[in-house]
Amino acid sequence: MAYMESTFGKVRAQTAWFLLYGPALSLLPERWRGRTLNQKFASWVVATTISAVFELALAINLFCAWFVLQLSPVLAWIGFYFLCDGSLRAFTSFINGESAGSVLLLFVDHAIYSGRQEAWKAAHPVVSDLVALDDVREDWQLKIEAARAKPKWEAGKLVLYGERYFRIESCLRAGGPRPFVYLLRSLPAGFPSHNMLKYTPVETLQKSK
Repeated sequence: MAYMESTFGKVRAQTAWFLLYGPALSLLPERWRGRTLNQKFASWVVATTISAVFELALAINLFCAWFVLQLSPVLAWIGFYFLCDGSLRAFTSFINGESAGSVLLLFVDHAIYSGRQEAWKAAHPVVSDLVALDDVREDWQLKIEAARAKPKWEAGKLVLYGERYFRIESCLRAGGPRPFVYLLRSLPAGFPSHNMLKYTPVETLQKSK
């Protein structure tokens, strides 16, 4: 009996997440959902589809209420928003397999993120890279500390610095005026690669050992 109650409780919880909580939370931008929600509810694309269909149904009802009952034109504008928002989210979930949040909340998220980025840049002015070359170390031979993140610089990527080849071992985030730290390991001369990143900074501060 206890086993059946436990099973029924799990099924009820999963159904609630699938039909209620998931579609409602899918309206939030992905950045707002957090790691906990992403792990708890995996079928975000399905939840987005259900949420988008509900938006479309709501839009139709609002249009009908506005047209039949001759209510305020505000209902028509709200219905138009839900029609566009639901159509866009349904399209992205069906075609791209993505779980897009509501357009309005995505706009708010972008504004907040851009504001934080600009505030961070204002507090961290651009300064020259600090480059440390140390062939004695075993864990890394080239360390680059930068004020800004370097596009496409990810662990495993190959970098050409001067006439030497390096592989990015790790990308760290630290404090100070140069919070982006890249640790690279030296590679043999003439190491072949078709996707080599060239590091040629205009101005750097160098420390060599």
